[in-house]
Amino acid sequence: KITQNHGRGAMLYAFRNFMMKNAGVPLKELDTSGPHKITFSVFSATRSRAKGFEHQIEEVKNRFSSDEVEVGVYQMHELSAKEQIRIASESAIYITSVGGGSFTASFLPFGSSVFLYYDDVGGLNKSKPSNKPARLDWDIFNNDSHFRVHWLPMGMRSSKERMDSQKSLDSLVDLIRHELDVITHL
Repeated sequence: KITQNHGRGAMLYAFRNFMMKNAGVPLKELDTSGPHKITFSVFSATRSRAKGFEHQIEEVKNRFSSDEVEVGVYQMHELSAKEQIRIASESAIYITSVGGGSFTASFLPFGSSVFLYYDDVGGLNKSKPSNKPARLDWDIFNNDSHFRVHWLPMGMRSSKERMDSQKSLDSLVDLIRHELDVITHL
């Protein structure tokens, strides 16, 4: 398949900056010192993708000190567009489910990261279940070159690998540690 946004990273970043200026949100660089802001966008999707990330939030709060990270948990649909843009633009790491609510991650600062949880069996082909991954918006996120993108399966295919399993939670923490290390060396 041909992607629609291949090579458009600079244009997507310019559009992000244009939209932020129009919304009245100041353009800021990513704070590479700390504590780093980790934002969880909860219940941002519908059906099987509507996640509260309770286990992930608890794990991050338990495994990182307040000197390292500041955890924010938001139901973005309850906030104004300006407030959503401001929160995302101040985040070092943004964790959400794929779908319409994930678009707020487009306002992340240069050098940040987004973790997108996707339904690994919820894909559709011509409106019929395909039993394949549902990586909604993969084309735009993979070509939005001002932040790093990580796709994490919800684990619907295997009960051993569910996103709430200890193995998955350990992997999430390891990935966050790696990303924070990258951010501090920008």
